[in-house]
Amino acid sequence: MILEALLFVFFPLALLATGLSHAAEKDERWLGLASALVLFEFFYTLALGGGISIAIQVRPRIAVCATVFSSMVVITFAWSLMFSHPEVC
Repeated sequence: MILEALLFVFFPLALLATGLSHAAEKDERWLGLASALVLFEFFYTLALGGGISIAIQVRPRIAVCATVFSSMVVITFAWSLMFSHPEVC
């Protein structure tokens, strides 16, 4: 029951990330916060999927945690490489 409710807990933050991404179109100060919230959405989805895998499918915890953690590391490195380009004036 709690895991099902967690799917809807993140909805207000997803709306906030969408609003910030639209605000970043006009003012670039919001771009960093919007991109961090989008990255957090990926992390939340991975962690929630790992929790559901452990709770419902009775998967080994170490394997699920290692997979979720390595996925988060790969996503973080990919995100940092995508957004570390120099500005072109």
